[in-house]
Amino acid sequence: MRTTSVRLEEPESVTAFQKVLKEKKSEVLRQLIEKGRKAKSLELFKQKKVSLGLGARLAGLTVSGYLDLLEENRIPLNLSRREAQKALNTARKVM
Repeated sequence: MRTTSVRLEEPESVTAFQKVLKEKKSEVLRQLIEKGRKAKSLELFKQKKVSLGLGARLAGLTVSGYLDLLEENRIPLNLSRREAQKALNTARKVM
């Protein structure tokens, strides 16, 4: 995994999260970024701007994990009949 260094003006909310969670600043930021990735991918999926596979990749999850995330957030699948059939055929080949 590659690392990225970013310089930001630190918002007060990061310090507040750090105090509440009793964790290092770097861990708090990692958690916030992770949650933000998932939230943004869900938003894009709901808007039909990304596919199931791309949504999963943006969220940093497997397709199976992303399906679980969609279910947890009560977001319906945006699959056409053709897309569902294609996914089913692919799943059959894998099994």
